[in-house]
Amino acid sequence: MNIMRIMGLGLLMALWLAMGVCAGGGLAEKTYYEAVEQGMQGNFSQARETLVQALRADPFYAPAKVCLETLQDVTTKKIKPRTAIHVFTAMAYGNHSQWEEFIAEINLALQLDPEYGAAYNHRGNAYDESGQYDRAVADYDRVLKLNPQSWAAYLNRGVANGKKGDADQAIIDYTQALKLNPQLPLAYYARGNAYARRGELDKAIADFDQAVALNPRFAEAHFNKAMAYERAGRPRDAAAAYRSFLKYAAPEFTRQIQHAREKIGALARDSPVRPAQSARVPAVSPR
Repeated sequence: MNIMRIMGLGLLMALWLAMGVCAGGGLAEKTYYEAVEQGMQGNFSQARETLVQALRADPFYAPAKVCLETLQDVTTKKIKPRTAIHVFTAMAYGNHSQWEEFIAEINLALQLDPEYGAAYNHRGNAYDESGQYDRAVADYDRVLKLNPQSWAAYLNRGVANGKKGDADQAIIDYTQALKLNPQLPLAYYARGNAYARRGELDKAIADFDQAVALNPRFAEAHFNKAMAYERAGRPRDAAAAYRSFLKYAAPEFTRQIQHAREKIGALARDSPVRPAQSARVPAVSPR
């Protein structure tokens, strides 16, 4: 699963748009995989219980929230049970980055419920993951026609537009997502990355601050904030942000962990501050 991708509720999973690494992230992911298998089998009651367990382990685990919304759509008869089975099957393919199979399952879901906005968002996420950004944007546009209040579609469209090189439109999309839902750590993180790429460091730092205020365990946001502080010539703040990153970083962030430790030592020795370029955490996508 792409650690920086989010999917959104009512659609998102765009990945599985996981929002940062939390202490319970490994358990949440394992439990989520179990729930996906249960959902594929049509065992929706058990899947719901398992997803609740995943969120107890990590309240910010977006994939579990997304799948719970799918189950709620079945309960309220917004979609057919078979539609949900196709969605869960797609999620299983997504867990292994099998995007062609993922898209095929979502297409089957849309045959059953052609106005299901969440399915278009899911398909857009798969197109984004496979580098088909224009198709991804088209699907997010379709979601917004069905539901103009879909913050997840704006967030995911921002990611796709950013990958297309349209930073201005990406920032507009992230900002709209935050207007609809101000409690989105990933949206602040994504917009912060966009501002940083444009050299607007004060705005970037402010957004990273918002991201970690909402989710203090968001390791990637701490790391990128530290890099922004370095570029802004604020070594003491950079060192503090690197320490926060080390507190929450998952073991697989080996390169970033080494970079942070080296930087903390250099900053403590009052070494000249230079823009950090040797190690980067990719902007969302992830989303």
